[in-house]
Amino acid sequence: MLRFIPTFALAAFVACPLPAQEPPVPGLVGSVILPTGPQAPEQPAAKGPAKVEFFWVEAKPVEGLTQAKGLQTSCDPDELVYVHLKPVLTAKDVAGTRMSNSDLSKNGLPGDHFMINFELTKEAKGKLIAGCVDAGARSLVVVADGTYWGLSYFRKADAATFSPHAGFISSRATAERIVSACQPVK
Repeated sequence: MLRFIPTFALAAFVACPLPAQEPPVPGLVGSVILPTGPQAPEQPAAKGPAKVEFFWVEAKPVEGLTQAKGLQTSCDPDELVYVHLKPVLTAKDVAGTRMSNSDLSKNGLPGDHFMINFELTKEAKGKLIAGCVDAGARSLVVVADGTYWGLSYFRKADAATFSPHAGFISSRATAERIVSACQPVK
């Protein structure tokens, strides 16, 4: 019985939002969101570098600013974000990438899932800071060849360490094309 009381108290503390917490962000669970909504079947990787773009998103559609059709970025099919029409960053704004692989077959999921972290240039981080005009934070999606691959939460205060990501990419060839497109020109 004594073990139950501290456990219950801890659960109640964790479950109750604290006043200092940020307001909920559409599509965000924690600080990382990976594609969980319905995805088109992955096609064989195209030849050549991928077209990699980073877009701001809004909680509601805005005519002339966002796409009219919402994008599902979480498990809740009714919680959509609306992608801006013009990218805030492109592959040219990426200073480097880190690709990792998670073999999820031990968890009952199909095989390999690749994750890419993007290291942004100082100028790119400046563009993101400038894009947070009235807000201290905004959500940013990564799109490669028209396919959504991840949502990251950008905070002005964390700009120096911000690293957007793309994830749950089941094709090594697709992941490598995205990484290749983001290599700095020498």
